Amino acid sequence: MPNFNVKDKIDNLPLPFISSITFINTPQISNMDQQKKTKAWEKFSKLIENSDESVITYLVRAYSMVIQESQESTIQGLTTFLDENHEYLVQKLKESDKALDGRTSLSLESAYKIFKSYLIKNLKQAKGSDIESIKNCFYANAKEFEKQTKICKDLIKDFAHEFIKNGITIFVYGYSRLVEYVLRTAVEKNFRFSVICAETRPRSEGYDMYTALSKKVPVKMVVDSAIAYALEDADIVLVGAEAVVENGGIINRIGTYTTAICAKMLKKPLYVVSESFKFTRAFPLSQKDLPDSVLSDKTFEAPEHVREKLEQNNIKGPIQTINPLCDYTPPELITLIFTDIGIFTPSAVSDELIQIFDV
Repeated sequence: MPNFNVKDKIDNLPLPFISSITFINTPQISNMDQQKKTKAWEKFSKLIENSDESVITYLVRAYSMVIQESQESTIQGLTTFLDENHEYLVQKLKESDKALDGRTSLSLESAYKIFKSYLIKNLKQAKGSDIESIKNCFYANAKEFEKQTKICKDLIKDFAHEFIKNGITIFVYGYSRLVEYVLRTAVEKNFRFSVICAETRPRSEGYDMYTALSKKVPVKMVVDSAIAYALEDADIVLVGAEAVVENGGIINRIGTYTTAICAKMLKKPLYVVSESFKFTRAFPLSQKDLPDSVLSDKTFEAPEHVREKLEQNNIKGPIQTINPLCDYTPPELITLIFTDIGIFTPSAVSDELIQIFDV
């Protein structure tokens, strides 16, 4: 077992992503300037075109612009102004499936809550109590937060590389930019390993991972129904996450839960890589507790030969399907979570989030 430091405390971090600050709900201001919302979206949409950076990085940059251009005269007005712009940007992202790349908005929501908490927590840095001083403080801390989102992946890959050994086979489910980055940089550091990618229906994202890695390491594809079979040949399982919930479980692409169950039965360690801004205070107990936004994926389509057979048998109309976008993997199926603030056991995530948010 390699030497590593499982984080039990994150209180002394120089830039904590998790804050105990909470917000009082404020009424929405109805006369929001639509032109400013549109301008923020236009700036944001240009940033994410053909970029390898996280969507969160550019979202925070858009927030910085919103803070700069705000004409509000109170902190409450400024935070409400941010809320409305955030809601507008997320809605536009949902309408642009390409921008989210088929993902949910879970990470956007959790990152924004942590971002707001960070701004409020650091208000003591303001040079005065007037609104301009507060805006300048908000802006400076927003830019600092943006810097941290950029270095997350490098901190995470350093932790994850401690668990990648020469000669092992890594099973990967779905496509995650962070998982790809961890594996790609491991190859650059001369690690030698092979990869098994699950197809990950219905969006077949496993082929994206195959495409990204096949020129660098030996990669094999496996259909989702053969996951248990293929896992016998794997040494570890590596997955990403759309959200890390309060009890240390994760919400991720549908099929992650199935993979985790198989890995547990076959005694294969399952490692999660996730930025700390994906930590959320949600506490699902079952699949039915997930947000409505992840319970239905409209992209399901039967293979062409199946549709032809249905037509031949005079079966018309849409096929009734159970096709959720994500599932919940409970903490008992997860070995470790690699984040930018350290390596966590699932129970450590739960303990820290309860301590920090339940003040």
